[in-house]
This record gives sequence, C-alpha cells and structure tokens, in this order.
Amino acid sequence: MIVLSYHRRGFEWECRLEKDEDPEPSGIGGWLILVMLSQILAPVITIGFFWRDSLYYSRILDMPGGTVAACGGVFLNIFVLAIQITTLVLMYRTSRLFPHWFTFQGCVMAVHAVAYWLFLSWSLNIQFDRLVEPEDAKAAYSVIVSVVIWIIYIHRSVRVRNTFVD
Repeated sequence: MIVLSYHRRGFEWECRLEKDEDPEPSGIGGWLILVMLSQILAPVITIGFFWRDSLYYSRILDMPGGTVAACGGVFLNIFVLAIQITTLVLMYRTSRLFPHWFTFQGCVMAVHAVAYWLFLSWSLNIQFDRLVEPEDAKAAYSVIVSVVIWIIYIHRSVRVRNTFVD
C-alpha cells in the first residue's frame, strides 16, 4: 500500500505492506488434512480389498456364473482404483478439477458396494438378502454418510476453494 505521510521534513511517499487482519486459509491444512490422508489411504485399502476378494473369487470360480462374477468384481475394483488414483494426482497438483473428481469418486464409492452386491446376486443367482449381511449394510451406510459430509465440506470450504485454483 502506498501512503502519503507528513514528516518534519515535509510530505513523503512511503511504501509499506500491511498484513491482512484476517487472511483466508489456503494450502493443505485444517480439515483438509483428513481429506488428504483418506485420499492417500484409499488406493491402499482398495488394493487390500483386491487381495481379500481374490481369495473369495478362488472359491466361486467353480460355481455357475462364477467366472462372470469374478471378472465383474475385478473390473469394478479396477474402476474404483483408477478413479482414486486420478483424484489423488489431481489433489497433489492442486488442480481446480480436484473438488469435482472428489465428488465423482464419492458417488462411485457410495454406489460401489450396492452395485457389487447386485452384480454378484445376479451372476451367481443368489438371493440378495442371503448375500448381504446386516454388518455389510451398516458399513455401506457409513460410507454413504461420510461421503456426503466430505463432499459438502469440499464444496463449501474456503480453504479448498483457495487451494485448488490451478
């Protein structure tokens, strides 16, 4: 800020910087750290699900429709992993596309479990209620609730808006 000030020697131009009294937050900090940590861990967790599911697929390959169920499950997991890695790269680049990809990823994660169960039920010809345990349904509901909360944060946060601008 340039200021005209009066001193004993007369008027002088003075250039000084004034700090903002209330700077807007930017960068990875605050609640955004939790989003970043979960985004880093998401592909690792998905790879862990690959391992768990590979053990399950070896048991269902001999069932009628087992090959279709195994291939479909692998495809769904690869699709989710690709979205997670893309979103992670956009986050590290502080791309302005990150909030949109995070929303897309959240929607895919919310639908993934139910789509996976429906696909297994259809391909293996097993009733849906015999396939899904109550604990699995509770886990899916908790994913949906957390996805909704974090998507609202990503789209309302001043820190996110100031960080992802490139």
